[in-house]
Amino acid sequence: MDRSLLRRRMIIQERNSGGLPDGYTALEFLSNHNQSQTTTPAYINTGIYADEIGAMSSEMYYANMGDLTVGDGAVKSEVFYMVLGVMNNKYGVQFGPGSTERMFTQGLGDGTPHVIQIDVLNGKGYCDNEEVSLTIGTAPHNIVYLFLRSMNGDNLPDKGPRTWGSRRYETTIYNRSMVMVRHFLPALDSSGVAGMYDTVTRTFFTSPNGAKFDQDTHYDAEVEYLETSGSGAYIDTGIECTGDLSIDCMVYWSTDVNAHACGGIKNMGGSTYFRHHLSPCTEYGTHTLYYYQCDAGDPSIVLEYGPTGNAWRHFSLNATTGAWEYADVSGSVTPLSGSYTTGKNYGIFARISSDGSISTRPCRFAYFKLSRNGVLLRDFIPVRAGSTGYMYDRVSGTLFRNVGSGSFSVGPDK
Repeated sequence: MDRSLLRRRMIIQERNSGGLPDGYTALEFLSNHNQSQTTTPAYINTGIYADEIGAMSSEMYYANMGDLTVGDGAVKSEVFYMVLGVMNNKYGVQFGPGSTERMFTQGLGDGTPHVIQIDVLNGKGYCDNEEVSLTIGTAPHNIVYLFLRSMNGDNLPDKGPRTWGSRRYETTIYNRSMVMVRHFLPALDSSGVAGMYDTVTRTFFTSPNGAKFDQDTHYDAEVEYLETSGSGAYIDTGIECTGDLSIDCMVYWSTDVNAHACGGIKNMGGSTYFRHHLSPCTEYGTHTLYYYQCDAGDPSIVLEYGPTGNAWRHFSLNATTGAWEYADVSGSVTPLSGSYTTGKNYGIFARISSDGSISTRPCRFAYFKLSRNGVLLRDFIPVRAGSTGYMYDRVSGTLFRNVGSGSFSVGPDK
């Protein structure tokens, strides 16, 4: 079957398969970027085996995955490979025993999704309109996944950073008779759970391991606080740490020493720093609370205080006016210019340095707000889905999860 006829047949079947049922919300794509790289991320088990596939088409996007081989597919004893995804910084495909990687000319990170296809019956692979030839052999009875590869005969997911971080748009799978057996559309169900809706079987597919895709907005309950023991769990707010960023939070100190609870820092040369972080510590022989400064001697908040005695404290800093409050203490500081930046995002439960290093210490937060020039950017409240803790942003309607190591502890339900 030539490609034009194959594509026409695929289009007709996709059109006839229908769309989402009532109660579902269409998404542009699913992604699993915002997840810890130390655990298996969210993925989709298609329920289709590699030896059943006649053709597969997956619209995907990768920002950058280096020289690794990642993507949708299956691996059998490191001999058989079926992959639609990324190979050596380019989009590529593999299919068959001992098959070699076939890369396309299209590189990564251009901001545009690309349609990657395998035509098993004719031994072809496609990236948009570019074509490569494949050597097709006998495929094993091995499950094909989206967002990562199944491994060996046990069909377990291929764990680790190699499987982490990508987008999937519309995806279709055809059997050896070229009948469409899966037509996946990214969607939210009525409760806010993100997954792939299959219009063929009228089934909603979510991640088998309970991990959430980035678009997932479902949680079971608000909780009184989220807490880290300092083991590496933290939230990347997605907001750049700049001098004009205001914060408002309720914090509980589990320790008085070197508790980098939030913010960022940049070494600007020698002893000169841009600091915007909440850090009670004894670095200078006294307990200090917040660094908000652009240079030694410049206007800054370095508030001295005694041991907290494990108590909740409210802290706020208005970067526009310079006004700040901590518990029953208040004051003001000359505002910094927004031109000051760490070049990284503002962290919660961690201080993110300009060199990318992360410093986490024990603390709790009951809420956390970020604003810039009077505009509220993030309004985080702690929530749980099952026993897993998240920060839910009421501005964007997004669940923010741990992007570090370890895990959060959750307080009682509200």
